[in-house]
Amino acid sequence: MNQPSQRLEFDGDDGSSLPRQRGEVRRVAQLFLKNRGAVIGTVVLVALVLVALGADVVAPYDPLGMVPEDTQQGPSASHWMGTDLLGRDILSRVIHGSRLSLLIGLASVAIGVLVGAVSYTHLRAHETND
Repeated sequence: MNQPSQRLEFDGDDGSSLPRQRGEVRRVAQLFLKNRGAVIGTVVLVALVLVALGADVVAPYDPLGMVPEDTQQGPSASHWMGTDLLGRDILSRVIHGSRLSLLIGLASVAIGVLVGAVSYTHLRAHETND
């Protein structure tokens, strides 16, 4: 039942497309890493997403918890960004608020993609072939 092994070929290629694709990925990665702004932006975005996803773990206090004795405190070791008029920790509120900010951003992008796709489809459907 031994069958001769067959070499898989794609699109009539001699198998050299895989190394070429790896080379392209490597080239794009090198270009990306050379762009300082892109790297910094990616790090900040990833950090923001991780903080937003782990807000319950990362936030030092309950964002809605009020401590009347701690009203309007400035930044300190216990409240890094201080407290508001009701004694709520501002850092915890900012961390939990990042969830809503990301949700609004994603919804905006989704709406833009949907409107663009519908507009493009409508344009292509009504295009005349002159």
